[in-house]
Amino acid sequence: MTAVIISAEPVWIFRDNNNNPLVGGKLFCYQAGTTTKQAAYTDSTGTTQLPNPIILNARGETATATGASCGVWLANGQAYKFVIAPATDTDPPTNPIWTVDNYTTLGAGYSSSNADVFSVAASGVFSYTLSGNPGSIANLDVSIDGATLVPGADYSWTAPSTLTFTAAPLLGQTILVRYVQSLGTVATQNTPYYATTSQEIAAVVTPSNYAYPPGDLRRYGATLNGNITAAFTAAINQALQAGGAAVYWPSAIGSGCTITAALPTITVPITIGGDNWYDCAATTANDITILMVSASGSQGCLFHDFRLIGKGAGATQPGIAISGSPFNTLRNVWVTAFGYGVRFLTGGYSSFLNTLDTCKIISNVINNIDCQSQTHQLHLKQVTFGGGGAQIGLHLIDSSGLTIEGGDCEGVSVCCIDLDNSFAGNGGHKISGCDLEANTCSSGDIRVGNTFMVKGVVVQNVNLSPGAGDLWFANLIRCTGFKAENILQDSGYYSGYVFNLGNVAPWNNSTSYLIGNLVSNGGVNYVCVLGNTNQAPPNATYWSVAPTQPWSGVTAYVTGNLATLNGVPYVAVASSTNQSPISGGILNNGYWALAVDAIAIDDSPTLLGPNTQAISGVRTTIGLTGDGLTPAFGAAVAITANAFVIPTNTASYRALPNAAYTGGILQSGVIQNQKFTLFNEGLAASTLTMAAVASSNVADGVSHPVAGLTATTYRWNSLSTPPAWYRDG
Repeated sequence: MTAVIISAEPVWIFRDNNNNPLVGGKLFCYQAGTTTKQAAYTDSTGTTQLPNPIILNARGETATATGASCGVWLANGQAYKFVIAPATDTDPPTNPIWTVDNYTTLGAGYSSSNADVFSVAASGVFSYTLSGNPGSIANLDVSIDGATLVPGADYSWTAPSTLTFTAAPLLGQTILVRYVQSLGTVATQNTPYYATTSQEIAAVVTPSNYAYPPGDLRRYGATLNGNITAAFTAAINQALQAGGAAVYWPSAIGSGCTITAALPTITVPITIGGDNWYDCAATTANDITILMVSASGSQGCLFHDFRLIGKGAGATQPGIAISGSPFNTLRNVWVTAFGYGVRFLTGGYSSFLNTLDTCKIISNVINNIDCQSQTHQLHLKQVTFGGGGAQIGLHLIDSSGLTIEGGDCEGVSVCCIDLDNSFAGNGGHKISGCDLEANTCSSGDIRVGNTFMVKGVVVQNVNLSPGAGDLWFANLIRCTGFKAENILQDSGYYSGYVFNLGNVAPWNNSTSYLIGNLVSNGGVNYVCVLGNTNQAPPNATYWSVAPTQPWSGVTAYVTGNLATLNGVPYVAVASSTNQSPISGGILNNGYWALAVDAIAIDDSPTLLGPNTQAISGVRTTIGLTGDGLTPAFGAAVAITANAFVIPTNTASYRALPNAAYTGGILQSGVIQNQKFTLFNEGLAASTLTMAAVASSNVADGVSHPVAGLTATTYRWNSLSTPPAWYRDG
């Protein structure tokens, strides 16, 4: 009778690529490292051998010679190699499905957590230093290629950890040493054992605890709340080898771990993952980058479910850096108290299409997320990137296609989102569903074009809750094609304005300019004083040089002069002294008009009064409280300024140029509560004729005045008799 031990599963079952039972499949049992068959048994008595190969039955299970399902019992203390092959394969197999080598059963009383496996690298008698102290030669179990050696006769032990062989093993033989440390605990017979892998050998990594699989930090010496630098280094080094195991950060080692040095640079795609970001955490007291991903060959890394904590004050380095590497993903990762939380660096390749998913990159010293040149198509999904201490939530330069979906930024001091270029060409950014709360931004929540022009920014479905000293929602220094819609604002900004308008677009010979439009030409800024097309500045009939100084109460202004107030540019429409562009919280339109590139009004609520200025291609938001007035019915009234017929199937916006035109009407609405906002861009009052019934396209309503440089909003009530437009304000 042979002493046996049950294998890892009571009954093994195997399936094919379609998840069907591998009927007739063949399981070969060999001595480890050889093609010499080694017996396995049907039960715990160790008397009846299984066929070799074991033929899988109709359920794909290991079976006796008669096809009855049974467990696989292995000779205790022996190392096996298992090969599974399809039913059509030969003996020995030539087309195996997989092979597992060095599957070792442990002798009773010996601990797999204190075992050494090594190959004989030189001929002759030699000594070996064990990784632990067995305490006594009686606590050792030594075998060569599965054959147990006799203590005293075949080997000797010298305290604390020297093993000397008295007979010379053969070159290339595998030696297995199992032992109990003097202060250790004896393991049960079923304690797993994971042999050294070829990747660990290639990386010159020696595990210290074979009870854990490759990649597990505990395998390389990580202990509860200890310094895990060496263990992490070993785990990454083996992962960098072809076929290396993913790095596993178990919650069992605690949230009080430390890392004292930068980990190996990651140059191939690997996975580093923990159980969750609360229990899998490490702190460093040094100003270091813990994880660096570099080179195009590293694309496709996945980091998930852990937390990195930097030194805090004085930190200058990023916690995680990605340089010239695309397609990487951070998911459920928390990085805090570094110089930068996550930093994308300019490398030899673009860092495009990287993703941060459900991450907390918060409370770092300089920026939470910093994106240098070529960080194209970065995607943030439900990411928190604020937190006290950080100056900027997200900074991005010379990159295109940023997408932010959800998440929030709060508690930063300079700006939440900083979109910039050092040269022309990049833009196309979209920010949606994000909360910007309790910030004290001296440069506005969103700053665009601080250094050079940024083209194309869409902000939608954003909730604004400015903190003390927060100047603006959008600081549009150099921007064209900015769109904001469905913006909800809980409180006012410190400047009194939602937008800071800093952009002056270049003059274009095909653009129809209106009084107050700003352009630049030849490095000089001009303001339009008479509507025109293809009249290039300088031209005193149509353009006036635009001064850049702020408005002053002691300056005598004449028509065409330009002044700024709280960052918003205005053009004088009449001579004045000490007539502020804003009086009583509204535009002082007897003396001033907005000086902007273009005006467009979107169908979004909440931002009021002087907060509705816009610049080149900007759609801002207007929300006006309804007064419940219904236009009365009567004869048509002619339009006294240009208007457009509004399509009946949209809740659209229109801007009115300051030119004489008659004949436009507001047609009937289509759906209940359809909304239409009309902005009069001219200085003179205009009127709008309302359609009376849903089926009518004639002017049988009455006119409503639309004052110069103001907006009026209407809603369609299809339930009234007859259906009609109601004025919201």
